[in-house]
Amino acid sequence: MAAFFDSSKNWYIVTPESDGIKSIEELSRVISLLREKAGLAKIAPPIISAKNASPPESAEIIINYTAGSPGMSFAWRAGEERIEIYAHSLQSLDNAIADFLKALGINRAPPETLALPSPAQGALYLISKKAEHVF
Repeated sequence: MAAFFDSSKNWYIVTPESDGIKSIEELSRVISLLREKAGLAKIAPPIISAKNASPPESAEIIINYTAGSPGMSFAWRAGEERIEIYAHSLQSLDNAIADFLKALGINRAPPETLALPSPAQGALYLISKKAEHVF
């Protein structure tokens, strides 16, 4: 997979929503890092809303998902000029993008340390430190 993904192409990411989805933003960031690693300008592919604009003629990454769906399945396929990623929900979209990046040989960074909420009133234990492990 990674052998034919050409980060030097003028990639665009086309999605139903153009901002605020962390996994899509991460995909764009990773492609910019792959460009930098290849000795190219560190340029992140723009994320374009499919509702408002069509991308110029170039290599494209098409992302689609069903908002609000409880489904957890996903699929993706890749060619030299087009990559398609589909998921049944935003959560499964995260899994789809992680799976695509894994096929490129890239493991996602661990999530930032999460602060645990304060215990409920009357709790028998105290949680006051940040979580160090994700369970």
